Order: sequence, then structure tokens, then C-alpha cells
Amino acid sequence: MDDSRIEEIRTAVINRYAGVARSPRPSFSYATGREGLLKLGYEQAFIDLLPLSVAESFCGVADPLMAGEIRTGETVLDVGCGAGVDVIRAALKSGPEGVAYGVDLTAAMVQRATDNIALMKLTNARVVEAAAESLPFPDETFDVVTSNGVLNLSPQKRECFAEIRRVLKPGGRLYLADMILEGDALSESRCDLDAWSA
Repeated sequence: MDDSRIEEIRTAVINRYAGVARSPRPSFSYATGREGLLKLGYEQAFIDLLPLSVAESFCGVADPLMAGEIRTGETVLDVGCGAGVDVIRAALKSGPEGVAYGVDLTAAMVQRATDNIALMKLTNARVVEAAAESLPFPDETFDVVTSNGVLNLSPQKRECFAEIRRVLKPGGRLYLADMILEGDALSESRCDLDAWSA
């Protein structure tokens, strides 16, 4: 895929998710917000901790921590953190001895995540505006990398996974939740900018 097409896709994603930062409700056919957290099996105790405005900002496709746990004191990165709900959960699980970072491509999402973290009064969570294909962290920084419904938005998946591998410590873990298209749907979607940002 040439650079101009990659930039077109990236712009479509940014534009779509600037709107989602305000409210995910009208944007997706699947449940978002508090309803989405419940349907995806997030812990009730965690959901109950969230102010309604924070819970309602959630937009994910599954629970990445179905693949494993975050331990006290660990350093965690959420790639494509959106409104920051998974960053908040990682910060709570890693505790004061740990730290959770989020990165997102969309400035509006970074602001929403930053606001949500402030509402939760967390001091061990931070969000940075950055692309998944070029993570602004040194090699071998993180014990755990998570991502929830984001890598499917990138036309440069090899670069995303190479960056994740680079920033993970030896023996680090990747907990990934995403959607996959197969067959005819995959062929049709490659040409559709709306499909890239869905």
C-alpha cells in the first residue's frame, strides 16, 4: 500500500474517532459505554468504580485481560487507548508501584482519556498522542501491552506488531482483543475508507 493511501486511511480514522471521543453511542452497531463493559464481562467491581461519564466513554470489542492478568507493580501500555478505560483499569491493577500508559492517534481521544484519568484521581496513568506504528518509548519498557479493537484500524499491522515487540521486556505479555475480516469481506473493505475507520 502506498504512502498516500496510508495517509488517507489514517485521516479517516482520526476524523471518525474525534467524533467518538465526544460519544461512542451513535457510531457503532455493538454495545458501547457501561452496557458494553457489562456485555464484554468486565468486572462489576471495576465498572461500579467508574463515574458514569467515564463508563459511557468506553468503546471496545472485547476484554483484553481475558488473555491474562496485570500484576501489582507492572508497567503497562495500552495501544490505541481511546477514552482511557483500559488504561484506568491497568493503573488500578498495577497499583501505586506500577504505571499505565496509553497511546492514541487522535488528539480528541487523548484529551478525553486524560480527562477521564483526572476524574479517577489516578497518579500512575498517562496518555500520549502517538501512532501504533511508531511508539514513543524506549526498547524493553513494558511488562504488558494491551490493545482493544485498534490494530484492525491500521493498514501497517506488521509495523504495529514490530513496535509492540520492541517495547515489551523479555518475557513480556501481549493481551490483544480485535476484530478480523475474512474472505470477501476483507477484499471489499480494503477499498472502503469508512470500513477502515469502523
